[in-house]
Amino acid sequence: MEFRNFWLYGFHLSGILFAGYFFYLLFNKIKIKRKIKIFLGLLSMAVLFELSIEFLFHFDSNYWVIVYSVIETVLIGVYFSEILKKENAPIIKIYYLIFTVFFVSVHLLLDVKDRFIWDGYIFTFQTVSIFLFSTIWFIDLFSKLEESSLLKNPHFYFVCGLVLYYAGTETFFLLSDLLYKNHHKLFFDVYFINSFFIILQRIFFMLGLWRIQKNYTPFYG
Repeated sequence: MEFRNFWLYGFHLSGILFAGYFFYLLFNKIKIKRKIKIFLGLLSMAVLFELSIEFLFHFDSNYWVIVYSVIETVLIGVYFSEILKKENAPIIKIYYLIFTVFFVSVHLLLDVKDRFIWDGYIFTFQTVSIFLFSTIWFIDLFSKLEESSLLKNPHFYFVCGLVLYYAGTETFFLLSDLLYKNHHKLFFDVYFINSFFIILQRIFFMLGLWRIQKNYTPFYG
């Protein structure tokens, strides 16, 4: 139990550090592109909101899962619409269209209490989309050969953070309903894997923020 509490504090600390670093750059007027600012800003606020509803307010987590999945899906589209070439814009529109149809279908077929099944379907859609968008981005990046080093590109860290998290936790989300109903203890043990990848994602996001701060050129404004 002590280890779980320690891990939980580390999980929340990573969220506070990520959100705090973003707002630090914002208040110090480090220029960041508008859509990237929206993407990181809403993620930061979602982290703080999640902390507040867990420790300060009583809120039905079933509804939070639905709300957060919608916010997350929209933010994925916002982010990749910024870093992909303009000719790829129709892909983002198709992405939003498919998600709308998918969301309505899942909402009609499932009860809100089936949050793990719901989350598994939405998460799989997000994972496939991120893999597709990331592949397109890397192909475009290498075709231009403008970057002397990927490590100098903030988007490299943001994209890697997204890919690592979704690749690492896809199986967990697909099996979460089965584990929760039939292997309750195992579910919480496996949940640490999800927490680990969230922490890893936040570390990559903070590296991306650090790279923006270090580069700090008009390109990011």
